[in-house]
Amino acid sequence: MGIFVIAVGMYASSKNRSVIGWMFLSIFISPLLGFIFLAICSKLPTKSEKEEKAKIQDAATQELNFLKEEFLSLYVKNPNFEEKTSLSNMYKEIVDNKVTTVHCSTIKTMIELMK
Repeated sequence: MGIFVIAVGMYASSKNRSVIGWMFLSIFISPLLGFIFLAICSKLPTKSEKEEKAKIQDAATQELNFLKEEFLSLYVKNPNFEEKTSLSNMYKEIVDNKVTTVHCSTIKTMIELMK
């Protein structure tokens, strides 16, 4: 039984999960059930993966803020843009703070068309 508990601990480590916690769980319920439960669990990101994801998100947010400012400045300078439904809808979404980083490519395209 001890070998199987250690195997569950090693498997938990490969999934970035608590080795001690999974070993205790395997001792109390059974190594086979511990292994099965662990197999169902997804792999957790490492600390460096979390930090990298946060950096990417921060960069995307900064890009979005820059694009929003550029879009708004171009939109306000030209009153003819109010007649364009797609531009006025985007303007309303930006002003209402409803845009996310998913909208970056759309905003970029609109900015290019406005120039």
